[in-house]
Amino acid sequence: MKKLVLAIMVFANFVQLNGSNWEDLSVKEAPFELFYKSLQIGDASSVSNYLAKFPDLIDEKVEHQAPLTYAAEKGSLPLVKVLLPKTLDPNVRNRMGQTPLMLAAWEGHVEVVKELLKDKRVRAGDKDGSGYKAEDYAKDENRIEVLKELSPEYQ
Repeated sequence: MKKLVLAIMVFANFVQLNGSNWEDLSVKEAPFELFYKSLQIGDASSVSNYLAKFPDLIDEKVEHQAPLTYAAEKGSLPLVKVLLPKTLDPNVRNRMGQTPLMLAAWEGHVEVVKELLKDKRVRAGDKDGSGYKAEDYAKDENRIEVLKELSPEYQ
């Protein structure tokens, strides 16, 4: 219920800020704003609905990164489950060269790491611009449970 109330408030604020009513909203602006807010609050159901109606939203940048990267960094397993199958490249990089797997490993989101690794397209051995792999991020933060998922030497 809180998510619904927040979504309604976000929509009302969007309409108020743009000085328009809902009939006047641009088809492109409103879906992105609502999609973005749904990502922020972790509302996987709404994200899925927006992507069904506006599939191009999967390519929009959210805080300078792809939606999957954003969800993985935040540790939202429900969002990752919605976004992963719809994402063309699950190894998409943010502006620092980090993949969703790297960020999930760095933040210690074990369940997200497991979900990402289920997808055969995810490459655990990819390196960022500094030569770091997901395993290196997990090591730096002493994320033992994540390391168990990424490397056989920790099992």
